Amino acid sequence: MVRRVAGNYFLFPKGEKYKSKMPVYLNETGHFIYEELLSGCTPEMIAEKISNIYEIDYETAFSDVLLYRKRLLDYM
Repeated sequence: MVRRVAGNYFLFPKGEKYKSKMPVYLNETGHFIYEELLSGCTPEMIAEKISNIYEIDYETAFSDVLLYRKRLLDYM
């Protein structure tokens, strides 16, 4: 679950067994990726959007999205 605190986004794990985990700070791009994944976008779709927003090549954006998604899944 993501919560906005003082203008910043933090990811809090759900469930009793995760209570001891600290929340994770999400920067603007991290929050964007998280929300896009929740809405059902594929990593390919998200990478395309990021490459257009930040004017970076698609391959770099795609690699970064995959890595970030893996970290989110590992955390949850």
